[in-house]
Amino acid sequence: MIKTQAFARASASRKARTRAAVLAAAEELFREVGWAGASVASIAARAGVSTETVYSGMLSKGQILREVVAAALEREQQQSATLPWQGKEPAASPREPSEWITDFARRLEASFSGLAPLLAAAKDAAASEPEIAALAERYDVQRRQGLTAFAEALARGNLLRDGLDAEAAEATLWRLTSPELYAHMRKAEGLSVGQYAEWLERSLAALLVEQRPP
Repeated sequence: MIKTQAFARASASRKARTRAAVLAAAEELFREVGWAGASVASIAARAGVSTETVYSGMLSKGQILREVVAAALEREQQQSATLPWQGKEPAASPREPSEWITDFARRLEASFSGLAPLLAAAKDAAASEPEIAALAERYDVQRRQGLTAFAEALARGNLLRDGLDAEAAEATLWRLTSPELYAHMRKAEGLSVGQYAEWLERSLAALLVEQRPP
């Protein structure tokens, strides 16, 4: 009995390690080559396992992408919950509006650098994978909630420019902070790491916040 239990625990541990390796390899590949470019065979090769092992443990490429995107969205939600402008009673407003704008732009770029390629893969897969389409929709809901919280925090802190309310600020944020726009600016326009955050910071400062005299 003891040997049987030990064998079962060892087997479960091996399966868990294999699954983690497959998911990590898949996340790398989906980021690098997208939905169409990745295959179960290439994921298996990157993970150092056989294709049969992947199929037996993960079922399909669609299932793998669903798990990868779901895990990424969970991490994103957990990180968002700790932001200083979240909640009904956010942290004290900064001395200058630019402090939150700078922080917001840098955090968003860091998020998009990993998440945008996965969301692009999810949207490419959505036509044939309805559950993946639902994940993409879930991210849109999460993003809207986060932007609403930021806009409302700016409004509560009297940081928005005259005549601008939280609803209008949220609409501006929604238009300027899509992962698709980030991907376009990085790939088509050739922006380097940091340049998107700088552009977003300048744009949001000009459009949203009250310009205070020095």
